[in-house]
Amino acid sequence: MADDQRSQWLASDEEREEALRALRQALVDGRITTEQHSERVSKALAAQYVAELENLTTDIPHGERLPVRADNAALLRAGTQQARAICGAPH
Repeated sequence: MADDQRSQWLASDEEREEALRALRQALVDGRITTEQHSERVSKALAAQYVAELENLTTDIPHGERLPVRADNAALLRAGTQQARAICGAPH
């Protein structure tokens, strides 16, 4: 399926949550200001379509594009369940 077709879909709660996680991380990382975060969160919560959510996060890394921090990469290589839980990796 083409991404442009998906962009026209109605947004799900999970897609909104994914956008909110990306915005929260961008704030923590200093990529966006508190004011930008607040504005984008309001827009994300009101978004009806996937394209609206995509527009809020195109300038920040998220999802598969989110870089893995070096310390997290070492934990993931260890392969323990605890390390995976700490890093949020799938089990």
